[in-house]
Amino acid sequence: MSKFSAISEAFTNEKSNLNVSEVHGFLSGILSAGAQMNGAQLARAFEQHFDCSLSGPMDDLVIQLSFQAGLELDDPEMGFNLLLPGDDASIAKRGQGLYTWCQGFLSGFGVTGRYQDSELSEEVREVLTDLAKISALDLEVPDSDENEGDLLEIIEYVRMSAMMIYLESARKSVH
Repeated sequence: MSKFSAISEAFTNEKSNLNVSEVHGFLSGILSAGAQMNGAQLARAFEQHFDCSLSGPMDDLVIQLSFQAGLELDDPEMGFNLLLPGDDASIAKRGQGLYTWCQGFLSGFGVTGRYQDSELSEEVREVLTDLAKISALDLEVPDSDENEGDLLEIIEYVRMSAMMIYLESARKSVH
């Protein structure tokens, strides 16, 4: 069972309607902004964004997801991966996962309030704009080899962009 499927199943077992990709994107965005949140602060940000309460197993799962995302973003071997539906899912389903991952990332990055636009490098501002454009897509994409290749390129761009933002912004001291 893939990591995505296992977490999705855990969410279902807890009767949660949360989107795994969006949650992972949200946590990755918070980490990439360099927010130093304790468990209570993370739970509060999470609850405000997703309009749901974290308790028990869900709280543990979200903290574990955040910890794992942090390790992957910090990995010098560039081991960070987006948490998206697996290759066995349709292109449309994986595309939807990518769109919601980007939405979550942008929300997580923004919710920290660490940066004013003027404090970000031009490259980071450009990438955040690209992620916003990707997150606004909501297309039903038919399965084809060409669409598969395009989706894989976009996923790789988003993955590398998230790592670049993390490397540039997470440890930066700001206002």
